[in-house]
Amino acid sequence: MDANRAGIQSHISFLALHAHPGRSSPTLRGLAARDIFLCQDVPDPPANVNISIVQDPSNASVLTARERLQAHRTEPSCAGCHKIMDPLGLTLENFDGLGTYRT
Repeated sequence: MDANRAGIQSHISFLALHAHPGRSSPTLRGLAARDIFLCQDVPDPPANVNISIVQDPSNASVLTARERLQAHRTEPSCAGCHKIMDPLGLTLENFDGLGTYRT
């Protein structure tokens, strides 16, 4: 048994399914946890949302996933949902987009 995996949320299939191709996604994983395990509906994002800042990993002003997500939690139109999704998803950041454990 792998000491870094305990329960369905750390199962490779859950982690890989709720991530972007090639990288993890605290937002997608947090949304899945709220929806699947806590049976909470999270509203869809606004139609005109600009995600270019947080989607660009080469942006020197926001290097880590936590820093990129901070932009969501401070923007009033985004904060309501991201404050409940992102913290849950960030707990799974030790797993990459494929669900492989990383330090």
